[in-house]
Amino acid sequence: MKRVLASGFAVAAVWATAAVAQAPGQPAPPPNFQPPGETVRRPAGVPPATGPLATPPPPVPRALTPAELEELRKRMIGGTQGMILKPGEIQDVRRAVQDAQGAGNFPGRDGRMPRPEPRLLTVTQEVSRSAPETLHLAYGVVSPITFVDAKGAPWPIASVAYDPRLFAQDGTGCGQDTTLGATQVPAGAGADRPASINLMPCRYDTWGNILIRLEAVPYPIPLMVLSGQSETVDIPVTVRVAGTSPLTPVKVVTASAPVRKAGPPGPPRGAAPIDTTALLHLFGAGTPPTGAQKLVATGGAQAWLYRERMYVRVQGDLVSPQPVASADAASGYRIYEFLRPASRLVAERGDGAETAITIEF
Repeated sequence: MKRVLASGFAVAAVWATAAVAQAPGQPAPPPNFQPPGETVRRPAGVPPATGPLATPPPPVPRALTPAELEELRKRMIGGTQGMILKPGEIQDVRRAVQDAQGAGNFPGRDGRMPRPEPRLLTVTQEVSRSAPETLHLAYGVVSPITFVDAKGAPWPIASVAYDPRLFAQDGTGCGQDTTLGATQVPAGAGADRPASINLMPCRYDTWGNILIRLEAVPYPIPLMVLSGQSETVDIPVTVRVAGTSPLTPVKVVTASAPVRKAGPPGPPRGAAPIDTTALLHLFGAGTPPTGAQKLVATGGAQAWLYRERMYVRVQGDLVSPQPVASADAASGYRIYEFLRPASRLVAERGDGAETAITIEF
């Protein structure tokens, strides 16, 4: 009985002390309030305080049972499988990416591939006074452009001028910030001089021109280039140039003269015999030997009379009359030898057109 009263008295003393510490006019502190810096001893036999400010001790964890571990593993696997794409879904995503890339790089319009078609152009000296031809190219397609003479022999290129921001020629171009027309790519020198170039536009829609100069050709060859506006692409492109390529070796062809009862008068006595090969080289180069008489000729031809024989220098192949000897000359010319003068000749140009040649003597 005394112990109980003592305990109750102690509790009352504690509450009394807290009441005295409270300032007048302030609300009463909640139960279990403990001022900062003070320690309140709980009397023996009094249970711990409970309430919203009391923090319960954390529960003691227990080990999971094998059944619970298995259930947790299955849930983790199921959730992971739901987030990973299936093989078929991965193929669908991959195909969609490839279709998008292909549509961006496709050289045709509206999903249609441009149809490749070979192109043959014929160039004569009149090209310097006429509108240039237009080549149709395609983005991503390399079109070779080859230059040949009237007989199909390769004609070497001296230089190519173009804008490298618009076209790539043999891998040179695209992305270079240079002035329009300031880039000139010379052809290689030597026996392996190129007779073709490989051209590709730098963008899908491109319009511009290139300027090609060939060896031993006095006029440039301009070509307009257009891409992205045609259902066809010119590949390959062959440019036939009138005349004979300088790479063609000079060959002398001698024809047997017809048998006649009264042949033409021979050279005067004491004169050296006629060296046909040497004479053809001299007349073909436009440097006739001493004593040659220049004749008046039309149709762009040159004619001389030497030792009763006539020599005619012309571009193209002679159709009539038949000469007794001929040889290729420089700059696309050909020299012909006749046993006697002829006043009218017919020559065929590289483009197939015939030209009448009149000679006055």
